[in-house]
Amino acid sequence: MDFGTIVFDDQPVHLFGTPGQDRFDFMWEILCEGATGLVFLVAGDRPGHFRSARHILEYITSRFPVPFVLCVTRQDAARTWSADDVAKFFQVDPTLTLGMDARNEKDCQKALYQVFELLHLKSRGESG
Repeated sequence: MDFGTIVFDDQPVHLFGTPGQDRFDFMWEILCEGATGLVFLVAGDRPGHFRSARHILEYITSRFPVPFVLCVTRQDAARTWSADDVAKFFQVDPTLTLGMDARNEKDCQKALYQVFELLHLKSRGESG
């Protein structure tokens, strides 16, 4: 498990992460308890893992209906799926999916901003 705290727009944000392998499935529910949003990463150059990743995303969002962003990483690799194609495979709204380089601070901030925007819309009773 990974854990970190960052200050984002003057607010402390606690980030928790877990690998997606099935052997860590006991952690998914524990880490999501009390979550207000989800940034879900999937490696865009590993389509063989998409079915398992979609199962994990469905498992989490069915138990914890929080706003989420599906981030397609490794956009710099050859044969990487686009965010739109991954959205189709995962059957999620393309506006909830974005391509990113997980090593790039600005890309990570963009993902967090998108989740915060979804939280803001949810608090106002709007759909996003």
